[in-house]
Amino acid sequence: MAFAEWDDSYSVGVKKLDEQHKILFTLINEMNNLVMRKASTITYTEVMEEILEYTTYHFHAEEEFMRKINYPHLEEHKLEHESLRALMKKYYAKCVNEDFACANQVLEELINWLHTHLGRSDTKYALFFKEFSRE
Repeated sequence: MAFAEWDDSYSVGVKKLDEQHKILFTLINEMNNLVMRKASTITYTEVMEEILEYTTYHFHAEEEFMRKINYPHLEEHKLEHESLRALMKKYYAKCVNEDFACANQVLEELINWLHTHLGRSDTKYALFFKEFSRE
């Protein structure tokens, strides 16, 4: 059983974005596996770098999609994205310097953010998109 499991309740109804969300779950699970194995700091920070890069890529794709559908809460959504990027950069710097001490904090923050963000914020644009696509 995975640490972070995707289920269809997280779907935003856009295949490309759902696939990207699934990749985020995979990266979180990869980090959890490293924690469980007590892997090296170098390996752990490589995964954190990958998460930072992938979230930047995903957030850009998601924000472009919201622009295309004229989502009225795009700016608020972008602030949430920026908030996670800033948090992850802070943890990255801390973890590089503190060996493996902050790994569980990072995992907890990521999983809570992902569940909250997908469950609330992304659901809002998904509902807007459903209405938009009916017009």
